[in-house]
Amino acid sequence: MAELVALIALFLALCFLRVPIAFAMSASSLAILVWLGLDARQVVSQMLRGLSLFPLLAVPLYILAGQIMNASDLTDRLIGMARAIVGGVRGSLAHVNILTSMLFGGVSGSSTADAAGIGSVMIPAMQRAGYSPRLAVVVTAMSSTMGNIIPPSIFMIVYGALSGVSIGALFLAGAIPGVLIGLSQMGLTAYLARRDNLPAETAMSAGERWTAVRRAALAVVIPVLVIGGIATGLATPTEAAATLVVYALFVAMVVYRSLKPSQLPAVLKLAAYNSSLPLFTIGSAAIFGWLVGYLRGPDYVVAMISAWTTEPLVIIVLLLVFLLILGTFLSEIATIIIFMPIIQRLGDLAGFDPIHLGVLVVMTLCLGLITPPYGMCLLIAAQIGKVPLLQAFRASLGFFAMFLVILAFLLFFPGVVLFLPNLFLS
Repeated sequence: MAELVALIALFLALCFLRVPIAFAMSASSLAILVWLGLDARQVVSQMLRGLSLFPLLAVPLYILAGQIMNASDLTDRLIGMARAIVGGVRGSLAHVNILTSMLFGGVSGSSTADAAGIGSVMIPAMQRAGYSPRLAVVVTAMSSTMGNIIPPSIFMIVYGALSGVSIGALFLAGAIPGVLIGLSQMGLTAYLARRDNLPAETAMSAGERWTAVRRAALAVVIPVLVIGGIATGLATPTEAAATLVVYALFVAMVVYRSLKPSQLPAVLKLAAYNSSLPLFTIGSAAIFGWLVGYLRGPDYVVAMISAWTTEPLVIIVLLLVFLLILGTFLSEIATIIIFMPIIQRLGDLAGFDPIHLGVLVVMTLCLGLITPPYGMCLLIAAQIGKVPLLQAFRASLGFFAMFLVILAFLLFFPGVVLFLPNLFLS
């Protein structure tokens, strides 16, 4: 027990000293390994073992697909389609922002790519149209959380790879919750639009709407191809990700011709850099998580909770609150890897369906993308909109509360989450 406390205390101390989280996990693990007299080479072997799971190959592939979209005009085409659908209503640019995130989330699988790609376009546009910078930042950051809920999802890939839960089933299970999050955000935006008299864009004509939809059709079909291939068994999530990259390249370079061959090396370089960050975090979390398990951390947590309560819903609520707190200072991917044994043990103790639990865990961790100090999506959007991080977070509390309402609804009504997996995979 003392070694486990020392491991966690050392990790937190390094984080407090602003050591990057991946380095904090690997350094604290190495220190405790030496203290225990174990082979220090475990650091390397466990990191490699954590990265050797085949489904994790999908992570850099989805990141590459997102970079291809951002480097071409596919993002602009999705924004144009969103304008065609919700343009002309009060607060229409905010609705466009949310709807574009729903569409983009079905392509990139990354919330941070969503926040960066869409935020760089929509935040300045909303500010020029008379929206407050805080609202533009909040709408962008909160809607970007759908990128890891609506399939495909990098968080779900990591979760499924480590837990043994079908990634395809997790993808299907995340579709309805992701849409519910988007609709709830649009409902709150409609209320704010009436209350604050937000501006409305000029409505498109029928011809303009058709043109906008037609221009984005090849981009919108991407999630259908990915999820359809997985649901029908024609492709694994990794194979679907590779197919998505080829399709995105073909559409961007051959059909739309918005991505030039001379731009491709820069796109590949940026994708490699952006992929290295989560993959190094996965490797570092693997050794940290192995050491937590070696020191019987899951046993202590499960024994403590089971001694206090055996009520299934209370157990899951405690787990989700615990993950929500962790998300404020720890990488979401690292949280999944380190605490997966605890998540699974508590899920078994509560008798929860593993697919239902996986979606609830991923949704909870998505809120960590908003909460300071680690909230990456809020940080990215706040930097684009030049809004102080704490001001942006205070302004997001209404959307934050709405997200929690949807999460609570899905906790009590698992049939909503499991409807599509039962329909297509049973």
